[in-house]
Amino acid sequence: MPQITKKNIEKMTDDELICYYKQYRDIDCVGELYKRYTGLTFAICMKYLKSKEKTEEIVLEIFEDLIEKLLIHDIENFKNWLYSVAKNHCLLKIRSFKSEVDLEINENIL
Repeated sequence: MPQITKKNIEKMTDDELICYYKQYRDIDCVGELYKRYTGLTFAICMKYLKSKEKTEEIVLEIFEDLIEKLLIHDIENFKNWLYSVAKNHCLLKIRSFKSEVDLEINENIL
């Protein structure tokens, strides 16, 4: 397995990072994507969740999920793909939160 250094990783394009990650399972590539796109992902999640605490938690979940998703999906434009992943993840969480609240309300009524 070829060794890549921190300097090399920082210079790689998103596509190169993903390709290298798929080939060698080098988690540092996902770390670099995290470093590049945490701000964007945080902004997307804040738009939907309106809570800094929940957003911080969800951003970590999204990037943990990327470890598997990057291996499965063919990604042409990482930034656009990540936007969709983050948005969908947030919408699923909102539904989940709503279900929990509805369940609590129903339990309190009974």
